[in-house]
Amino acid sequence: MAKESGPNVETDDFRKGVNFIRDVLKDKKAKFYFEPAKTGIIFNKPPTKNSIRSYDINDEKIQDIVDEIIEIVSIILAGEKEEVISNIQEKEELVQTFKNRCEIVEKEIVDWNLIKRFHLQKNYKTSLLDKFDWDIIIKKKEFNNKELTFPTAMLRIRTRKPFSDSPPVMKTETFTLETGIEDINDLIDEFQKIKKALYDEEILEG
Repeated sequence: MAKESGPNVETDDFRKGVNFIRDVLKDKKAKFYFEPAKTGIIFNKPPTKNSIRSYDINDEKIQDIVDEIIEIVSIILAGEKEEVISNIQEKEELVQTFKNRCEIVEKEIVDWNLIKRFHLQKNYKTSLLDKFDWDIIIKKKEFNNKELTFPTAMLRIRTRKPFSDSPPVMKTETFTLETGIEDINDLIDEFQKIKKALYDEEILEG
C-alpha cells in the first residue's frame, strides 16, 4: 500500500480481510507479533479454506490481503501515516485510498491492547514471553509397597531475547519444568496479584 504503485488488493477484498482478521484476533485464534524489522500475524492453526471463504474471500488472495493489512497496522502503530502521505501526496487517489484503509484498520483492529503490545515488543530490554504451552503427565512411584499415581503439569515457556545483531536475528530460549497443583495454585494467586496491579496502574495512568 505504501508503495507509489498503489495497493495490490481491491477495496472490497481489503474490507473483508479486515473483518476476518478482526474476528480471529477477537476469538484468540491469532495474534500480532512485532520485531525490529518485521511485523506479522501468528495463527494458532492455519485458517481453513472454508473459514476464509465464509468471508467471501478468494483463498488464493488471502495472503496478499493479510500482507497489506499487516503493512497498514505497522504504519499506524509506528506513527508513520503522515510520512507515507507525504511520499505519495502528488497522487490524490492513492492518498485517499491509503487514508480510507487506515480508517478501516483503526476502527476494526487497532485498539489499546494492540498499541501496548506493539510498544512492549519493540522496546523490551530483558526477555519477552514468546510462547507458552503445557501437558499433563502421570507419575507412578512405589510408596509403602503400593503404587502411587499422581498427575504432574509439564510447562514449556519460550522467551524471546532482545535483538543485538545486525541484521537482527530472533533468538529464543525454552524452559521446561514440572510442577504440581499446589505450585499451580500459588502461581495463579501471584498472577492474579500481578493482573490487579497492572489494571490499577492503567487506571491511574488513564
